[in-house]
Amino acid sequence: ALPTRVWPRAFATMSEMSGKFDELEAMKRQLAEAVENERYREAAELRDALESLASDEEVAILAANDEFYTAFSGKSVKAMEAVWAGCDEDSCPVMEEVFCSHPGYAFVTGRQNVLESFGDIFQTTPPM
Repeated sequence: ALPTRVWPRAFATMSEMSGKFDELEAMKRQLAEAVENERYREAAELRDALESLASDEEVAILAANDEFYTAFSGKSVKAMEAVWAGCDEDSCPVMEEVFCSHPGYAFVTGRQNVLESFGDIFQTTPPM
């Protein structure tokens, strides 16, 4: 679960968070370019900076949001599996704490049920 204290600040500073997320994405591209061009010292510095930025709770929220909408727009159940509480069924203590409310559908609880609900929606929804 996300820390409760993140939400009020998150909504108050959406442009700040968006800037951090944009910075994160730009750094990922720079890292790939540095590795491709064998600039390993630069790549190591970028990797360390990325780790620091990625640990920021606000950036983590934006990254999760981006992953969700990428999976949703691609109608990919496999990508949704990575978004929704990615631990295995036997070892995850919060499986039943996973829930989703789709517009026009019944409330869904449990990771597997949530994933199946997206699969059903993806199969019956025209291309996006």
